[in-house]
Amino acid sequence: MHAKGHAAKCEVLWSGRNQEGAGMTVGEEVEQVNSFLSRVALTTKYMTKAARTDMITVHARGWNIQKKNGLHKYLSKRYFKTLKRKVNEVNHLNHLKAELHLTDDDLKVWVQEVKQWAEATSEVNDATRLQRLIESLALEIQESKRDKYRHNERNKSRQHITAKIEKKKGKLTEAITELSVVAMGQR
Repeated sequence: MHAKGHAAKCEVLWSGRNQEGAGMTVGEEVEQVNSFLSRVALTTKYMTKAARTDMITVHARGWNIQKKNGLHKYLSKRYFKTLKRKVNEVNHLNHLKAELHLTDDDLKVWVQEVKQWAEATSEVNDATRLQRLIESLALEIQESKRDKYRHNERNKSRQHITAKIEKKKGKLTEAITELSVVAMGQR
């Protein structure tokens, strides 16, 4: 599950990145299989249903064999990449703690506060709802911009992210406009 759904609360509550014991994954595993199997589309376009099913089955089995044969390499590469990333993230966290003069207890309190905020399901008025929407959209845009070049090596992937950022910016502009209308109506 990507857990980048409709609100920042969902990311806090359900993202593997924020759940203890969960590992970080690309989140594109299903898309990789679909991309591999999409090659079959052109060759099976005019086949009978039975022949098409057989061809897709052969390709799916091929995918499984390919994954099984390369699993040990993939897992070891992923393990070392994760260790390297962990060292970088720990160094970054220590740098931030030193810069902001924080302790581990302060961070634990912050994490608890964010979890409590995410779990709160109180009824809200339009202005509060719009404010939360604006905050979550701004956060999503900021994170997407930061990760745009960090996690994507291909230009096509970056173009897709840029399009998503532009869409979110449009939603953000609409939410800000709606919030100003609501604020004028409350005066």
